Amino acid sequence: MEDPHNNATSVTPHIRTLIKGNLYHFPWTRISCKKTKIQSTVDFLSKASSFFQLVFALLVIWPAGISLANTESIDYSYSTKLSPQFAPEYYIDQGMKYFDTLDTYASRSSKPKYSRNVLRWEWYPWLKLTGYKRWMMKLDVLLILYPTAVIDRDCRFFKVQPFSRCRVAFSYKGVDELIKIYEEFTFNDKGEITFIEAWTDEAPLLPMNPELDPWAELENVKRLSTKVPGLGTPKGLIKLSDKNLKYMATQDEDVLDLTQRMKKPIRYWLKELYRSIKEHREKAKEKKRLLKEEKKRLGKEASV
Repeated sequence: MEDPHNNATSVTPHIRTLIKGNLYHFPWTRISCKKTKIQSTVDFLSKASSFFQLVFALLVIWPAGISLANTESIDYSYSTKLSPQFAPEYYIDQGMKYFDTLDTYASRSSKPKYSRNVLRWEWYPWLKLTGYKRWMMKLDVLLILYPTAVIDRDCRFFKVQPFSRCRVAFSYKGVDELIKIYEEFTFNDKGEITFIEAWTDEAPLLPMNPELDPWAELENVKRLSTKVPGLGTPKGLIKLSDKNLKYMATQDEDVLDLTQRMKKPIRYWLKELYRSIKEHREKAKEKKRLLKEEKKRLGKEASV
């Protein structure tokens, strides 16, 4: 009779079954299984990353590339696209006639030709959008109720838009200080003014360096008229519904500011007027305080 304890052949299958059935319970086997699971996880994440990269490329990068290519080929019809259609004297005369409408002592029959969608933008400290369409420009008649003379006029013609550029001074009755203004006029092919842009004629407020570029002819001039789509069409009309204008409003904060004010011009004009009056009062109050302190100081010095 065989001793079952010495029967290796009968034990071996049991050991093999035990090992096979409980393979995971051995420490070295658990390590191997964990490594396999980790590797599987890494492979999955790698594949997932590649998938999301592909989705990102398809949904974001590729459309953006197409959009960029399209924007490069789009004609935004900027004002500089147009060429002068009249003699230089015509554009100079239109600038002069514009200032006649702001001069109490000028002939009321002297008026420039405005486009039906004409815009006027007067940079800080002025009120920005102060004219939109012909009807709003007619309100300038209210300004001349207070005696005002527009003097020292110097209007010149330029071959590149804005075709007419002027330097003038406003003289108000009872005010000793002259208000000096630099102003530009953009035109369409019909010779109508489509865009008016004005600055206080002082170095910090001008769009150029007046010493190096007195008439804003260099490329680094910060003006709005050359950034507005539509001004370069034959009629030079600016329309809020223009998709190119809407796009540029997302790219340029000044164009965005313009389009917002075009929607409610009177409301924004009144808001800027309130801001201007408030600032003027604060400056006058500060000036009065400084004069009072100076007078007090001089009095003390005289008494010593």
